[in-house]
Amino acid sequence: MMSDLALNFFNPAIIGKVWPFLLQGFYMTLLLSAIVVPLGLVGGLLVAMLHSLGLRWLNWLLMAYVDLFRALPPLVLLIFIYFGAPFLELDLPKLLAVAIAFLLNTLEVIKLTTLASVVALPELLNNARQAQSLTYNATPIVLAALIYLALLWPIVRLLSRLEHKSLAQRH
Repeated sequence: MMSDLALNFFNPAIIGKVWPFLLQGFYMTLLLSAIVVPLGLVGGLLVAMLHSLGLRWLNWLLMAYVDLFRALPPLVLLIFIYFGAPFLELDLPKLLAVAIAFLLNTLEVIKLTTLASVVALPELLNNARQAQSLTYNATPIVLAALIYLALLWPIVRLLSRLEHKSLAQRH
């Protein structure tokens, strides 16, 4: 029973086979994060600053923008951008299309936890799913989950502390 559990979720032979593939997805995740996180923070701050101007018409536009891109799933936005760009005679590389889609989807988000999780999902999880479909074993998904936990948990803890400090200073 316990050995079946280990073989289906923590199979060392499968980890050895899929590790390079997952690592490739992890590197793509880091590259996308390096592009989108700084741009998302700057863009999010710009949206917040424009909102603070107090112009009613501008606030309505910003609210519509935020609602639109919150409502559109990142994958749908990516499909619109990647497959829609050629109609505008734009030949976007895949990486740029993904970065633009995630940037548009996260401009209103200042919290890194949300931004990081949105950016981090595609490549690593996609590679883990592909590896799982080849091995018929859950080990690649479990391994990807552990990588996400190791990557995002420190950021979540740091932001939680910053939020608590910010709330304490306001009161």
